[in-house]
Amino acid sequence: MFIFKLIYLALIIASSFFFVLYRDVLALILLMVVLLIPVLLFISLLIMSFSVRIKSECSNTVITMGEKAVIRLKISNYSILPANQIKLYVRYKNSFFSSSDKSELAFSAKPFSKSFYDLEFDSKHAGNVQITLKKARVIDYFGLFSLPVRAKRKFTITFLPNLCEPEFKLRRNIYTLSEADIYSKDKPGDDPSEAFSIRDYTDGDKINRIHWKLSSKQDKFMVKDYSLPISESVLLLPELVAYDKTETDLNLVDTVLEIIFSLSHRFIESGTIHTIGWYNTNIGAVLTQKIENLDDLYQVFGLIFNSTKYYSNAYLAEIDMEYLQNMSNVIYVSPTITDEQSSKISNTKNSNAIYTLINVVSNDSDVNNISNDNFYSITVKEGKVYDALNETHI
Repeated sequence: MFIFKLIYLALIIASSFFFVLYRDVLALILLMVVLLIPVLLFISLLIMSFSVRIKSECSNTVITMGEKAVIRLKISNYSILPANQIKLYVRYKNSFFSSSDKSELAFSAKPFSKSFYDLEFDSKHAGNVQITLKKARVIDYFGLFSLPVRAKRKFTITFLPNLCEPEFKLRRNIYTLSEADIYSKDKPGDDPSEAFSIRDYTDGDKINRIHWKLSSKQDKFMVKDYSLPISESVLLLPELVAYDKTETDLNLVDTVLEIIFSLSHRFIESGTIHTIGWYNTNIGAVLTQKIENLDDLYQVFGLIFNSTKYYSNAYLAEIDMEYLQNMSNVIYVSPTITDEQSSKISNTKNSNAIYTLINVVSNDSDVNNISNDNFYSITVKEGKVYDALNETHI
């Protein structure tokens, strides 16, 4: 637009010089026309600012990392004048990682037209990303003036961690099969202590499962399906620590979130009710949430992204596990687990629980083995979750 301003300035100088030299009616008319250009431009701009409308919508506000979020813009021009220069200013902010960016977009709108533009964007890290359409302005043909157009709106897009689906086995703990066990409402099992359902006999059913009394009344064989005991005593603890707050540290936090998300997703598929605990930096306390289905999982990650940010100390390694006496399996996931961390966990851990420490390290670092005989440990390199956890015991 700067070039147009220079051209207009040159026109003023040339017409003024022409008027000074010749001092006739034609020179005066030319000078007046040149001086009236800004007035005409402003009037046309005023018409366009009232005639141009920008609407926006986002159909999917929860997506997985690696996918792109799409905000659809609808730009309408109800005037006879073409709006050749429309600028939209957008700000992006990841509230969990405290990162932000902004961009400037340019559009045009023909007279009496409606056009659509898809604004696509992704995120380097998981978290809630706020996309704010801060303002829009329509600019005159010479770039001398601009007026605002109503477009301000805010969207919050949740970028969930990557989901990998490793096959793993949960290490069995005798303490798990206690009075704390509950039964699945969706799947049958082999526990005869409680009936899951009664149905018609089919080939292959065991004779000892026939409900003889009901069969005699129904005049056909009926069998009992037993219940499937499921444990709710598994605890997942993501340590969202970034010691130096470098990009590598933030990538390690992303990997921690990916591990927790993938493990929880797998537990849901297997009918294992479990708990996720995280440190809330806003209130300085550990929060826990039971996970029974995908809605619970999405809700927990929404809470994590809303109620906390990554931090610089390993808070979860120091929590008192006494209030979690019913936990039989504790899975602690942290970037670069230090000997000090494992020592603190040894001093606070629940003696009845089986502990698994998942150590997340960068790709260019040496494998950092945890020197503590009290725990079973797994090392996961950044972005290599499936390779490390598939076909293992946790």
